[in-house]
Amino acid sequence: MSGWRARIGVIRPGPSLRLIQEFEKVAPNGVDFVSATLGKRTGLNIEVVDAMLAQLEHAVGELLTPRGISGADPFGGVQAILQSGTPLGFTHGYG
Repeated sequence: MSGWRARIGVIRPGPSLRLIQEFEKVAPNGVDFVSATLGKRTGLNIEVVDAMLAQLEHAVGELLTPRGISGADPFGGVQAILQSGTPLGFTHGYG
């Protein structure tokens, strides 16, 4: 049974699943990872980061809703959320 121990949400900047695959390699049995993306495609500048940040609340909602906003697994119902992508946390400074 997948996710019997924990279900962790990961907010990713773009479409790559490499981060999820790395988490799955080191997680104990029973830990499931689901993800939401902020839509990053190419380039990295302040406008790209701002566009991703505008999607952050939607991504959190998708991960927290039991079956996801879309109404279909594998989204939703997580106990914790990780945000990946250093530029998202540092672009505008503290606060």
